Amino acid sequence: MVICKGGENAFSNSITDGTHELLSDLPLEKGGKNAGFLPFTLMEAAMAGCINITLRVYAENRGIKLQDVVVKVSMNTDDPKKTSWTEEVQLVGDLTEKERTALMRVAAQCPVKKVLDSEFSFHVEEVGSEMTLEPDKSAKKAHTR
Repeated sequence: MVICKGGENAFSNSITDGTHELLSDLPLEKGGKNAGFLPFTLMEAAMAGCINITLRVYAENRGIKLQDVVVKVSMNTDDPKKTSWTEEVQLVGDLTEKERTALMRVAAQCPVKKVLDSEFSFHVEEVGSEMTLEPDKSAKKAHTR
């Protein structure tokens, strides 16, 4: 769970999970101050981070000598009925073709991708002024896969 609260500028936001904090904003041409990530960019970051971590954990658990991973993710929302994702993965290290194939298979199965590939449902409700700005730490566990 995260909490997002308006920031100092017209459209900037402070987002926290109770431990870490980041900023979200709109670019100058949209009335923002360009003080942080765009909301869509955060979605791309979530996918890239998940692929990167998933590959490094997989390699470490299997003794694969993966030195580094670079992941580039872009999301295309030009079609309002379909969002398409492009993921480019650079595997750095002295890897066999079998290891590279296995790593790329794993990259396609990161947990964030699985969530984004599932059916969504949303529930929005207004809460009273008693809402706490501290995220519920127990809710975090639901997102660990």
